Amino acid sequence: MSGTVEYRRQTTVSKVSVGYCDEFQAVYDAMDVLGNAPGATEADYMNTMVSDLVDGGYWARMDILYITAVHEAASAVINWKNPGTSNITDPGSTNPAWTAWLGYNGDNASDYLSTNFSPKSDGVNISINSCSLGSWQTADYAGGNDNTIGASDGRGFKLMPKTGGGSLYAMFNTGGLLDLGTNASQLGLSIATRRSSTDTQGYQNGVSTGTAVGGVPSDETDVDLYILASNEGGATGFCPDSYQLAIIFCMDGLASDPGGAAEALDLYNIFNTYMTAVAP
Repeated sequence: MSGTVEYRRQTTVSKVSVGYCDEFQAVYDAMDVLGNAPGATEADYMNTMVSDLVDGGYWARMDILYITAVHEAASAVINWKNPGTSNITDPGSTNPAWTAWLGYNGDNASDYLSTNFSPKSDGVNISINSCSLGSWQTADYAGGNDNTIGASDGRGFKLMPKTGGGSLYAMFNTGGLLDLGTNASQLGLSIATRRSSTDTQGYQNGVSTGTAVGGVPSDETDVDLYILASNEGGATGFCPDSYQLAIIFCMDGLASDPGGAAEALDLYNIFNTYMTAVAP
């Protein structure tokens, strides 16, 4: 069953910036250089989100963070964690559809984007047995085994929020997919996390979908992660159909439950506040 998530734009937020935090100021400056600085109201929403990620300790743990649900397509490619490093590019010139405040859309055929980020070569906070992938979907997709973000060089590093069988799947530096439990709808925030060599767990909107104990990794994946597809050694793998991606990130492993569930819910609330505020 497919559907779309609906938001209603807020006219105010609980925390209004007097001055932007340093982390968001760098993002704002990168947008401004492109001639695409957001309006004051939207910038306050963005600053609130980043400030909450910083205050919660999540920002320091992230390696990449893409907020593609922004005001201009040119600003959707910025890696907010480190603008100018691992920015999104379109190596295949497939030009995926993009919608303001909702993000990029795949076509289940040829669309994909590159993060220019390899878990092994570029990872700072992640490691072979401590890593997480997250993505926020604004459209529900009832298709097959498709990736919101992923890559494989024989060892996969992927997130599949909802497969044809209805489960959330992930791979972290292994050759086999891990079934992380039933995921009835992938609207909102999907997270998969590896916290040890035998402990991987999925979350949807802050609620655990399940765990897996298999797939002990031998080395880290060392090819660039793709968005809207999986980079299968330089060739695109599965592409999503109607996935619309607003937020994508990679960070270290979440804590063991109940701490991990609390972190997953906290991340959901932070991103949900932003997505609700900027809703078209």
